Amino acid sequence: MVPTKRTLQLLLAAAVSITAFVAAPAAHAAPAGMKTVTVLIADTYLKNPTAAGWGRVTSMPVGIDCPSDCQADFPHASTVTLTVTPTPGHVFDRWQVSGTGSDTACGTARVCTLTIGEGDAAAVVASLYPQATLIASVVGAGTVTVAPGEIGLPAVLCGTSCSADYAKGKRVTVTAVPDAAVPGARFVRWSDYRCSPTRRSCTLTMDGLQYLNAIFEPVFLTIFGGSFGPVVVAPPGVACMFARDATGSPTPCRIPFDLNALATITRDPAVATVPLEGWEFACSGVAASCTVRMRKDQEVIAGSPGIGFGPSTGQSMRFGYKGPKGGRIIVTGGGKPRSCPKTCTLGGFEPDSRIRITAKGSSKVAFKTWSDIKGTKASRSIYVGDPTAVQATFKKKRK
Repeated sequence: MVPTKRTLQLLLAAAVSITAFVAAPAAHAAPAGMKTVTVLIADTYLKNPTAAGWGRVTSMPVGIDCPSDCQADFPHASTVTLTVTPTPGHVFDRWQVSGTGSDTACGTARVCTLTIGEGDAAAVVASLYPQATLIASVVGAGTVTVAPGEIGLPAVLCGTSCSADYAKGKRVTVTAVPDAAVPGARFVRWSDYRCSPTRRSCTLTMDGLQYLNAIFEPVFLTIFGGSFGPVVVAPPGVACMFARDATGSPTPCRIPFDLNALATITRDPAVATVPLEGWEFACSGVAASCTVRMRKDQEVIAGSPGIGFGPSTGQSMRFGYKGPKGGRIIVTGGGKPRSCPKTCTLGGFEPDSRIRITAKGSSKVAFKTWSDIKGTKASRSIYVGDPTAVQATFKKKRK
């Protein structure tokens, strides 16, 4: 018996959950011996109303061709096969099925076979996700806006950091905004060689996981009080006494610095014995003083034990290649050395760790320059995360 399609309903409203979706009033009552199956295309978190454009779900026997036709009636005890086809730039995640009257577990397979049981309705959610993610961060006194933003928003404001998912190939514009309330705040540069250092807006074409830092002056050193007692920061010679707030917690000390300046923190000399706990975060050890290079915002705990969190692992770095073919970039750090014969993205680096990058020429090409610094040293050290993307330029050798 060929199923009769009684009503087709386009469901492009925001999905909140399968339970809420099933509870929604049906557009019609299925005839005797038939059951209504409704398909919804949503993002992985069931919250994106624009996800219907991320893929297509069709049925066999025919009846569903979502997102244009997302609802159809099928006979009891019949078998219906649903197939999802992601649009370019998107990836299928999983099926979520309820109300079929059978123990259907389609999981992550692109094809889902349903046995139509008795009852009023069945709901099927096809979850997809974009292939590219942007993680935008701020260093120093400023914010950034990202457009378009996540979940269909026209733009999103990032005070410190934020992330948004996009289809591969999507163009995204990030704009740097200095903090008007901070004296001396100004935009310095971007951490990606594809962004013009003289412009406060940068447009990137998304092609995977990408990090982008907007770097402002001043940058800030934040010191949290601990077992060392008061500390003195020089320059500028500020004494951090760590007065306690209304809750009894010591208030941190926040001091602005020029980018790349050196800050020396010295503990109270009255603490004669070496404490069991040392400096933490940007400083380490139990010495009386610690020096921090202010290449970004830094945090220090003055003699406190570990508090259960630290830098996460797995940051990616992008290495670009410009010029005639023949050279390569060798990256040492985060495991065994890796080589980029062209533009590539490498992952698995610990944030703020130090790695070494070397531009290797050949018999036909020679290294010329890096995108983020002056000079022609082919081998150099770099900190993961600042910048997050570095390009090496090569030129042909003279005969």
